[in-house]
Amino acid sequence: MLTIAIIPIKELSKTKSRLSPYIDASERESLALNMLRKVIRAASGVVSQVWVMGTDMVAKKAALDEGAEWIEDMGMDVNQSLNLAFRSVWKINKGALYLAGDLPFLTQQDLNGLIQSSSQSGNNVISPARYSGGTNALLLPKPSSFKMLLGPWSFHRHLTQARHLNLAFSIHYTQGIGFDLDTGDDLKVYSKMDPLLLYNLQKGKSLE
Repeated sequence: MLTIAIIPIKELSKTKSRLSPYIDASERESLALNMLRKVIRAASGVVSQVWVMGTDMVAKKAALDEGAEWIEDMGMDVNQSLNLAFRSVWKINKGALYLAGDLPFLTQQDLNGLIQSSSQSGNNVISPARYSGGTNALLLPKPSSFKMLLGPWSFHRHLTQARHLNLAFSIHYTQGIGFDLDTGDDLKVYSKMDPLLLYNLQKGKSLE
């Protein structure tokens, strides 16, 4: 199955605001930008294309430098924007994969497993965030009336919608997909798991 990954990114000046008590604005921007780069690199080795969707010109340059396509977000709600992007993907007969851009431990192996879990059964796949009840990845390989509902407790709301639409979904969870970075508690926990990685992401150091 040929799949296009779609990664939305906020304006860097507005991203990771919940981390403001712990790291300053420049560190938050570096963190968001470097996590985006890491996610693009992981996805690029698995899917046919990576589309990054946003309005921030610094993020655009980073995405293009990493070989991703850039989609201008027209200022709509992120869910509306993703729904339109999904339809654009389906029009060219490819599967659409929403992927969060703040996954510091994401690997190609994580995404290979997600794609394979869909290819083997031909169904849709959803990956929950570990702590927040959110959705960190969602694969829709074929056109459907399913709508993105990102936000608080979106994982359960997505599953409820799938049941109402009688759509088959499998749940795929790995540490790399499940661990997003939004809060001070996340920062503390993940710094203990891999302090060098988090330091490099935060300080804008090389990811190599």
